[in-house]
This record gives sequence, structure tokens and C-alpha cells, in this order.
Amino acid sequence: MRRLLSVLAMAAMVAACAPAERTETVDDRPSLEVVGAVSGARLFIDGLDMGVVDQPLLLEPGTHVVKVVGPKGGIYTEKVFVSGRGLRKLAVPAGAAQ
Repeated sequence: MRRLLSVLAMAAMVAACAPAERTETVDDRPSLEVVGAVSGARLFIDGLDMGVVDQPLLLEPGTHVVKVVGPKGGIYTEKVFVSGRGLRKLAVPAGAAQ
């Protein structure tokens, strides 16, 4: 009985030591969304292949060279500046990067 009470007391002390607060990390980098690119186009940021253009991409704040390469080899390049926590949309002109 004494042992059971000791175990219960120890469990109560351990439970009291558990942190009551929860912390979360917020990613507040700006994002870039490419719109108007043909299906299958690939996205390059500062020369790095980021894959197929299909969703917004988080970037470090600053100026970046964005290149969209279409499935037929057409290329559209633009220098963009992103900052803050917002979404920057880059519109690929019709007929470019095919």
C-alpha cells in the first residue's frame, strides 16, 4: 500500500512538471506563385530547378531570377523582388515558355 502511494505521488509530481505552453514556429517568408504557365512547365529560381510549376513557393526575401521553361523548350525569364509575408504573383504572358 505504501509503495502504491509512493508511485501515485511520483506520478502526480511528474505530471505537474509537464509544460503547459505550446510553441509553434511561424514561417513568415514571402511566397511566389507563377500563373499562366503551360502545363508541364518547370520553374527555376536563381538557377535551381524547383520542379513543375503547380503551387506557390516560399522564398527568402530579396531579388530572384525566375525562369519558366515550357515542355517545348520555350523560356520566360523575369527578375522579381519579394518581401514581407505576402504572396507575389508572377504572370507568364500568353504564348511564352511553351
